[in-house]
Amino acid sequence: MPTELEDSAHVDGAGTLRILVSVLRPLVIPGTATAALYAFLASWTEFLGALTFLTDSSLYTLPVSLVNLQQGAYGQVNFGVLAAGSVIAMIPCVILYVALQRYYVAGLASGSVKG
Repeated sequence: MPTELEDSAHVDGAGTLRILVSVLRPLVIPGTATAALYAFLASWTEFLGALTFLTDSSLYTLPVSLVNLQQGAYGQVNFGVLAAGSVIAMIPCVILYVALQRYYVAGLASGSVKG
């Protein structure tokens, strides 16, 4: 964050709490929302750790289970079940993106307004 923003808020008579809430928080929220989305996507699609450490098939995560479905039995793949599992795997990611979308738009708009 530019120190000029804090300095100008001090000149205008804002206290420390007011600077944090009214000046710095709106600038930090889009970056925090982006970091939260990336952290969720990285943990949601974690494949290698689950494949390495889980031994019981009832404990498999969704990506590992989808790979097991893709391999199929005797070379046959049920593409309908595989597509349904892929859509189910996407739903939480899409919901989180839609929930955080307003913060992205606010961050883009705040950077384009002068003054």
